[in-house]
Amino acid sequence: FNKQLGGYSVGKKLGSGKYSTVRIATKNDTSETYAIKIIKKESIKSEDDWNRIRRETQVLTTLDHPNIINLFEVFQTKYALCIVTDYASGGDLFDYILSQPNKRLSYGESYQLFRQMVAAISYCHSRYVIHRDLKPENVFLTAKQKIKIGDFGFARTFKPGTPMDTPCGSFAYAAPEVIAGKKYLGAA
Repeated sequence: FNKQLGGYSVGKKLGSGKYSTVRIATKNDTSETYAIKIIKKESIKSEDDWNRIRRETQVLTTLDHPNIINLFEVFQTKYALCIVTDYASGGDLFDYILSQPNKRLSYGESYQLFRQMVAAISYCHSRYVIHRDLKPENVFLTAKQKIKIGDFGFARTFKPGTPMDTPCGSFAYAAPEVIAGKKYLGAA
């Protein structure tokens, strides 16, 4: 696969989801490497889908933290909406853990990675942003083992003390109050 999109040479597939495919992309004028999420417009079936995409890009523009994926550009083509972000060459945390001996990390490595995740989530909460789909598949690693939390598709802003009740995200990683169908605060 090799295609030109909005000033980028788009290459191999990094992953895919319900609505999109993420590929590696090189900016033609700088040769810098990025990840580009390509969302086919035909897959966006409802206003809720458009709102989710809009919310993800709006949330990412408000966040600036070394352990959160940076949003660089959003553009449209005739058939797709494209979101350009950091490229984390180490892949996702889920696959990284599976690639380790005995499918587990050492205490020291776990501690270092967890510290970075906590710093990123604490920063989000200080900006009144809740991720709502935090899981190893949405935590990415750079070549230098630096955490980058991504996929803010279910993220939203919250008002402190105001409970939410929308169940979303991945059941296996959801907070107990979300699984129980109870209201939850932004830090859940």
